[in-house]
Amino acid sequence: MKSYEEQYFDGLHKIMDKGVVCESGRQSTDSRVVRTKRTWGVDFEVDLQEEFPVLKSKHVAVKSAIREILWIMSKQSNNINDLIPHIWDKWANEDGGIGKSYGYQVHKPVSHNKCHYHDQVTYVLELLEKDPSSRHGLIDLWCPEELSQMNLVPCCHVSQFAILNGRLNCMLTQRSGDYLVGVPFNTTQYAFLTIAFARHLGVEPGILLHHISDAHVYESQYGNFDTGEQTESFKTLMQNNAALMSDRNPTGVRYMSSKPAVSILAKGTDFFVIGDDDFIIHNYKVGENCFPDIKFEVEA
Repeated sequence: MKSYEEQYFDGLHKIMDKGVVCESGRQSTDSRVVRTKRTWGVDFEVDLQEEFPVLKSKHVAVKSAIREILWIMSKQSNNINDLIPHIWDKWANEDGGIGKSYGYQVHKPVSHNKCHYHDQVTYVLELLEKDPSSRHGLIDLWCPEELSQMNLVPCCHVSQFAILNGRLNCMLTQRSGDYLVGVPFNTTQYAFLTIAFARHLGVEPGILLHHISDAHVYESQYGNFDTGEQTESFKTLMQNNAALMSDRNPTGVRYMSSKPAVSILAKGTDFFVIGDDDFIIHNYKVGENCFPDIKFEVEA
C-alpha cells in the first residue's frame, strides 16, 4: 500500500493532468469569476496501524484539525465561540452561529430498531458496543430540508464505521474537496476520530477510506490554468514533494522515514471526555519531520 503522501500527490497529479477547468458560477466581491480545475473521484486508503496520515510536503495544522472535529462530533456545536481555531469565523453570524450545519446535525437524536439515541455519535458508539457486526454505524450531516439554513453546507458529509477482525474502520465520503487546503485537514481529523472511536470501543483502529467525489484546485491557488504559470506557493509545494520523495530535504534531514503519531491523554476511554488539549502529536516538527506551512487562498 502506498503511503498517504504518495496517494495524495497521485490525486493532485490526476487533478492537474486530467481535470476540467470550470467556472463555479459564483462571483467574488470584485466580480472576478472563480475558476477551478476539477476531477471526479479521488480516494485514499490508509492503514491506521501503519500510519497516521498527515502531509509532510507542507505543514498541516493538526491541532486545529483535531479541535475542529471535536467541536463537531464531541461538543456537537455550531457556534464558533466553542472552537479555539478561527477557521470558521468568516461564515459565522454576529452571535457566532453557523446555522443548522455540522455540529447541529450531529446533535440530532436517532431512532433505530426501537432504540433511541441522544445524538448521532452516541448512536454509532452504542450500536457498535451492542452489535460489533452492525453495518448501520453511520453519521450523516447532509439534511436536504435544512440546507438553506446552513451558512456553509457540509463538505465531509457521511462517515461510516464498521468493526472487522477487532479493528474499527471508517469510510469518509466528501462531496467536495478543496484539495490544497481542506483535504489534508479532513484526512487527518477523521483519522484521529477513528482512533478515538476505536479507543472508546476497546478495539484497534483499522482502515480509513477517504473518498472525495469532486476534488478540485482553485486557480487562485495554482496560478493560471490557461498559461500554466504557477504561484510561488504551488511551485514550493511541488518542489517540497520532489525533495521528500528523494527522502532528503536540502539540509539532509530525512523526512520520508519519520512517522507522525498521535497520543490521546484523556483519562478513561470515553470519547466525550477528550478535551481540546488532551492529545499530543509526535514526530511532526517543522524542519525535522515536515516542511513549513504553505499559504494558499481559501475560497468560499
